[in-house]
Formats: sequence, C-alpha cells, structure tokens
Amino acid sequence: MSNPFQCVDKILALHASENIDAIVVDFHKETTSEGYAMANYLDGRASVLFGTHTHVQSNDAEIWPE
Repeated sequence: MSNPFQCVDKILALHASENIDAIVVDFHKETTSEGYAMANYLDGRASVLFGTHTHVQSNDAEIWPE
C-alpha cells in the first residue's frame, strides 16, 4: 500500500510546470481525521479536496486559509 501523502507529492511534481487553473483531489478516506490531515497537507497546493467514498458520513465542509 502506498502513502497517499507521498503519492500526491509525486503527482503534483509531475504537473508542476504545466499552466493549471485548478487542482481537484478525490481522496478515499476511512475517517474524518484522515481528510483533515490531507486538507492541511494540501492547503495552498490544491483547489478542492473531496471524497467520493467515505465510510463515515460527515458534514465537514470547510474553506482552508490558503
């Protein structure tokens, strides 16, 4: 199993030189805390982080500082 933080870094690095208007990340998470960890990690580097497959129903929409 791969570390999602390392994977997202590799993907962002692959496209760093491209002129991209928005970065949307669909993150499969098991818990709300995993989503918060990834949101904090991607703050300022991704436009949208969401999960289409979350095991625990949550209503945790937020706008992060960056």
